[in-house]
Amino acid sequence: MLVSNFNWGGKRVLVTGGSGFKGAYMCAATLGLGSRVYATCRNHIDPASSFSLLGMDAAVTPVSLDITDRQAVYDMINTVEPDVIIHLAAKAIVPVGLRDPRRTLDVNIMGTLNLIEACRRLHLCNRILVCSTDHVFGNVKPDKLPPKGFDESARVSYGGPYDTSKAAMELVVRMYHSTYRRELPAIAITRCANVFGFGDTGPRRVIPLFVTTAKAGTIPLKYRLNGRQFIYITDAIAGYIRAVSSLPDAHTADFPDGAEAKSPFTPTFHFAIERYPGTDNPYVRMEALAQLVTERVGGRVDETNCVDYAEGENRVQALDCSTTRLGLSWAPQVPIEEGIDKLNSWYASVGDEARLTGLIRSEIGAIISSLGQTVMPAAKA
Repeated sequence: MLVSNFNWGGKRVLVTGGSGFKGAYMCAATLGLGSRVYATCRNHIDPASSFSLLGMDAAVTPVSLDITDRQAVYDMINTVEPDVIIHLAAKAIVPVGLRDPRRTLDVNIMGTLNLIEACRRLHLCNRILVCSTDHVFGNVKPDKLPPKGFDESARVSYGGPYDTSKAAMELVVRMYHSTYRRELPAIAITRCANVFGFGDTGPRRVIPLFVTTAKAGTIPLKYRLNGRQFIYITDAIAGYIRAVSSLPDAHTADFPDGAEAKSPFTPTFHFAIERYPGTDNPYVRMEALAQLVTERVGGRVDETNCVDYAEGENRVQALDCSTTRLGLSWAPQVPIEEGIDKLNSWYASVGDEARLTGLIRSEIGAIISSLGQTVMPAAKA
């Protein structure tokens, strides 16, 4: 139950967005570390989702919440009294943000502000992890991208509604941390590449889409040159847990006069696979990814209606994880090829719920093992 000298045992952990893909894994992993977990949940949860297959509806205390409702957030924090908050709730689908920018800005910016301000006003919680994205650097031309990608200290920029909402969210978090850090829990920001793995029901995520269409015979490639990074779900969640565990519990006010418990710069962590076959770039282009999937899964690539870049989306995105790897003793354990093979086996088992449940629970075991623990969350009754 100890990770980086932080004891998760008995901690009250609030996971916002807990019924989502990453949220479900986070709930299961922190339960496995001995925590008591509260999770904000959607009203309608897909029975094929990671949340359902892991039995999280019976294992966590569910919380129904509109994070943009300031008073509701205050009431929830006041009731749960969390020791740790892992903030995953967001409007995170790029086309959804393009269609409804106002709601995306409201959820991603004001929802985060509500959460942090509630902790400040109520003097509750010791550690907050705010989960951001590799989209925050805007629509960068490939020749302007740093050779290894943007590092943890790089300045954010603007792009579409989703990208800009997350960049602005980071600025709000940094403003709070810099200005009110004597009144706040320890705060960190994570940026993550595209996450994939078992139990993801998102219809537009690239690797699941490519694998399922390849298994059906043909990947209908739409965009050749967009460059993206990826990260397997177990590596992302293990990284998040290490990031939370690395933070101090104490507030600056608890230290002698003149001592600083926390730097004005908010700790920031990057999680991504940085090496891809056949390229020296820290990202993989969509045409190369589609070809890699067909090599491992079968099928062919159809470029009949393909263009170079997706309209309204960033051309390339890449994170440099060097500081994170060193600071957290973290590195991705699942390369892109192995992750694709895993998804191939997952989709081959669709329809066999017992098999799928066993596969996804083994992933939680892999996370716990990578942290040096062996405790597993209770199975669904």
